[in-house]
Amino acid sequence: MKRMIKKIVVMSLAFSILMNHGVMAHASEGIDDFYMYEEKLEELNNELGTTYQLTPAAGESYEDMVKYFSAMSMEEFEEYIKDCYESEVEFDSVMDKPLENVASNSGMERSTLGTQKYYYSANANYLYLKAYTTTVSGVTVYTGDVNSAGYSLSVYPGYAANTYSTSFADDMRTVQVTYNCTKYLSKYVTDAVAYTLKITYGAGAGDIYPTI
Repeated sequence: MKRMIKKIVVMSLAFSILMNHGVMAHASEGIDDFYMYEEKLEELNNELGTTYQLTPAAGESYEDMVKYFSAMSMEEFEEYIKDCYESEVEFDSVMDKPLENVASNSGMERSTLGTQKYYYSANANYLYLKAYTTTVSGVTVYTGDVNSAGYSLSVYPGYAANTYSTSFADDMRTVQVTYNCTKYLSKYVTDAVAYTLKITYGAGAGDIYPTI
């Protein structure tokens, strides 16, 4: 009886090892074949004059990216990248247009922490600033204290802010925020070029929108 139990345990362990080895070998094979997509992207970069690279967005893993693209044929991958390119051209044309401030209807209170957003393109994505303002003789100004600055990226193309810096005007009525960004063409395709966006917010001036 003991021999029978021992034999069953050994067989179970052997089967488990074989199964795990098979899964690992399959995953390794997918990653090893991924170079074909990277080579195709390099070819398309030369054709389109772009600097795209394959990079997973926040919340996505490298394995997720490999699985996503490995399900595509080379023709489908080429179409995917060219769709990204066309979206970027349209996106950049909107980014080049003038901006306008839209004041909040709620008004500003004294010594208030407020959020201002710089919307771009289709007004779904934005960069933001959280800063304190106060009212002096009826004029709203920044106090010089910044809580945070960052981004919201829900559709593509769009910008992911990596770092930021601020510069307040002497009268504290405006602040220029410099965002150092990565441009995402999709959740797995980025531009290798580093982007710097300088946005000027006005105290009490509300959010900023492109004039589409």
